[in-house]
Amino acid sequence: MDYSLSDPLVLSASGVIEANGGSSLSAAALANPHGLAMEVTEIRWRLAPKSPTQNDQFEATGQSIAMKLDLGQAAIVGEQVPVGLFGSFRDSSEFAAEIYGLDLQEPTVTVQPTSYFWRPRHPIFVPANQILTPSFEHMGQIGLPYQLDLIYIGRTLPPDYKPGSIMLPWVSAWNFQSFQQISGGLGGSGLSSELTLNNPFGVPMKIAKLTGRCALINASSSGGFTNYATEELFQFRQRLAALRIRSSKGEDVVRTQTSFDGLFPYGWREWDIEGEWMMRPGEFYKARLDVANVDFAITESFNGRVQFSVGLMGYRKVPVNALADPSIVAATAATAAAPAAGSAS
Repeated sequence: MDYSLSDPLVLSASGVIEANGGSSLSAAALANPHGLAMEVTEIRWRLAPKSPTQNDQFEATGQSIAMKLDLGQAAIVGEQVPVGLFGSFRDSSEFAAEIYGLDLQEPTVTVQPTSYFWRPRHPIFVPANQILTPSFEHMGQIGLPYQLDLIYIGRTLPPDYKPGSIMLPWVSAWNFQSFQQISGGLGGSGLSSELTLNNPFGVPMKIAKLTGRCALINASSSGGFTNYATEELFQFRQRLAALRIRSSKGEDVVRTQTSFDGLFPYGWREWDIEGEWMMRPGEFYKARLDVANVDFAITESFNGRVQFSVGLMGYRKVPVNALADPSIVAATAATAAAPAAGSAS
């Protein structure tokens, strides 16, 4: 393709995601103003809990807000996919500068925004006069509304660029129910459903990566702050939690119970897959997470809830005319709209 006629393009939209609810940002702000086709090469999210008037500190993780994404009739991202599951540690900015509120001399509210980035392996082709349409859901980690900034980075394509088919991503997720981290607390097990970690389409899908996050939520800090969530570092992800994954076709993906941190290390958080790893039409992965009983003393400074999430990302070939013709994609898109099991609560 001759990119000499293409233009860089940055589109952005902002909004508030209310607690225990969802929200859609302005779709008009995400349309190509030139009326031409475009490629989206990167998507960025910036989260900031809205500051109430109280003495507290607020932090969020990428498991706090989930996004669903559609392109015309084609589903790109399924229900309840946390924005932190789209990339690795490299694609996360969780140590941002603090924002102070109320009184700059003696700040009583501190907010630390977090940012996440998705660089698709294949740029997302958006036909002329169509919009890559997002919707968002508050996952209940912290009972506060979030300010959300969404940014598409890409390029406008030449008017005569008309591909016959494109590679479209499909991202799905499984969110394990949250549980309380307390001294002597009981562990538990959970199984993902067939509506998560799946290929709901009628064509094979090439798997690109699996990702995993573990959040520690609403833990008290030494300063008495209570409303924040952060990536859990050691006890659960390394010692107490183990994951096994098996295909619905009876094949082992992760044969034995393996440390969550072994698959998704704290310093990387994804399992990047090279080569030809194909997922058959209608296939899904059954993930089993086992969490052992808490065997260490937990002080008030570390009391909170723990939440695991696992994501799957793949790419399938789609005819461009399928994006606008419901009769072509209805059969494959219907299951993609089914809700994922296990909300982050």
